Amino acid sequence: MGDVERSGLLIRFLRDRSANFATLTALTLPVLLAAAALAVDEASLYLERRQLQSAVDLASLAAASDPARAREIAAESLAAAGITAAGTLDVVTGRYTPDAALAPSARFVASEMPANAVRVVYAHPGRVYFARQWFAPPQISAQATAFAEPQAAFSLGSRLASLEGGAVNNLLTALLGTSVSLNVLDHRALAALDVDLLRTLDLLATRIGLTAATYEEVLDAQIGLPDLAAALVGAAPSGSPGAAVLAPLAPRLNRTLSIRLRDIIDLGTIAGRPVGQGQQEATLAVSALQMLSLAALLADGGRQLALGLGVTVPGLVGASVSLAVGEPMQNTGYLAVGPNSQVLETAQLRLALTVNLRVSIAGLGLLEVALPLVVQLAPSSARLASITCPPGGGAALAVEPGLLSLAIGRPAPLTASSGPLVTGAASLVDVLGLVKITAYAAGLSSQTAPVTVRFSEADIAAGTIRSVSTTTPLESLLVSLLSTADIDVKLLNIPLLGPLLSATGVQTVLRNTLVGLAPALDDLLVGVLSTLGVGIGEADLRLNGILCRSAVLVE
Repeated sequence: MGDVERSGLLIRFLRDRSANFATLTALTLPVLLAAAALAVDEASLYLERRQLQSAVDLASLAAASDPARAREIAAESLAAAGITAAGTLDVVTGRYTPDAALAPSARFVASEMPANAVRVVYAHPGRVYFARQWFAPPQISAQATAFAEPQAAFSLGSRLASLEGGAVNNLLTALLGTSVSLNVLDHRALAALDVDLLRTLDLLATRIGLTAATYEEVLDAQIGLPDLAAALVGAAPSGSPGAAVLAPLAPRLNRTLSIRLRDIIDLGTIAGRPVGQGQQEATLAVSALQMLSLAALLADGGRQLALGLGVTVPGLVGASVSLAVGEPMQNTGYLAVGPNSQVLETAQLRLALTVNLRVSIAGLGLLEVALPLVVQLAPSSARLASITCPPGGGAALAVEPGLLSLAIGRPAPLTASSGPLVTGAASLVDVLGLVKITAYAAGLSSQTAPVTVRFSEADIAAGTIRSVSTTTPLESLLVSLLSTADIDVKLLNIPLLGPLLSATGVQTVLRNTLVGLAPALDDLLVGVLSTLGVGIGEADLRLNGILCRSAVLVE
């Protein structure tokens, strides 16, 4: 073959394209297969991470409902979502503040109490199908923070008044500005009447002409007692015996007495809701009698009540009481709605009780003695310690019963909310200036350690009221007070006829008589304060409802 032919064959070979595709495929196929394998693994990891993120989101939402069990709940939620690969679970509880003024990174503070948010972080090796031949599976992780702040409505100092000796009728007559005469059955029906608080406020808004208003505006409005009573009747269950008792009283109440309900009710976040929409969030049951009595007590602040008490205690011939609520009541309440650490305080109350008795002293005969007792109950406080959403929901309150101060002497002005209870010794006996007996004493009872009280869902449904008492009984304080009272006896123009009629003898007889009456005085004082709905050194608590909104993702 000549050179020319060889040259022609080479040119034809170089120009021939018929086998290039097979050659190209053979050269590039390994690269293409590797790229396809990587793409499959990458897509698989992406899908797995999306699924993991969804599972972690759900775990954080579930755990936020109960931060105390956050880790347990998060683990159960992840397992239910099929996250079974060996991985690392990190659950952090803390406090989240939904404040736009804060940087997003500063809104969640880990380990801050009380906890209202949970951050869940989960990481595990990703699943790969081809790349594992060349390198270890990469770690994939997901993080989510959920915020859910359950709230509870609770009331403090909510004891039901008792119908004893007709005192409650006298009290209600003085409070409400109209004649009240309830028999035992009427009183029990009224005391048992629970109404929906938010429904009551809806009706009040209509009665006072507030349109397109919020609950906060209703609470800020000046509400007359007749309007409040009528709204309570309207919010009562149909056919309620208590409503039948209250209905005829409502239009007869003193129209000059009014109150701003914000002084006794704090609705928290519900306050900003439009009127008529609150019942979509919660049902808050309150006692109609408690609410009306407390509103009447605070109406036109500074008003004092003077009541005659019908007593049938042996040795006592009469008793009267004057009552005043200190100015701090204007900054405290009866019912509050809030999250953990929400605090509610009762008001300081000052009461002067004058007890009349007869004491027989040899040589002097039967003496009329007027014993003035002045009682001051400092504020009790209750703090929401924990809240658990239903099912199995409930709440715990940390309670500190108020201090009790008790004195014998000339009462200081009842309107004073601080300072001494008495201004000096009081005159117990004055017989035409010939026989004068004065006395002075002061004592204090206190409970300093908080007490935890728990309420369940069943307690909420039943309207259960729990009482927390100070450890010092009143009777022991009275005995101590009467035993150590500084009693001064002056006998003018009467010759001393013996040791019994000496000043010391009169002191002894009078002191022994008063100490012997301590149990009766104890019952009388407790009865008066129970009628007022106030406990001596006691805090009376009711959990009115739990508000649990769904948790939301914030990170």
